Amino acid sequence: MYVGVLEVEIRLPTSQSLKDKRRIVQSILAKTRAKFQIAGAEVGLLTLRQGAVLGFACVSNSKSLSEEIISDMMRWIETDWEVEIVEYSKEIY
Repeated sequence: MYVGVLEVEIRLPTSQSLKDKRRIVQSILAKTRAKFQIAGAEVGLLTLRQGAVLGFACVSNSKSLSEEIISDMMRWIETDWEVEIVEYSKEIY
């Protein structure tokens, strides 16, 4: 069993309030769960209007599949959302 873990800090330049931020973050998390079958949560910068830290985890039977899922999800966040990725770290256990 392999576990892929991703922590990504994003900047939300279009967010004008915490309500805007929550709407965007919740949408990213819900669509990530549906599209990639991966668990996710907002884990940092909770009170910052234009920033968030998201944490994700996936479980698979191969290391390469975990890496592929994490990489595909990162590309999807970068291209499909109006957010900037500030920093990220990923690990496979």
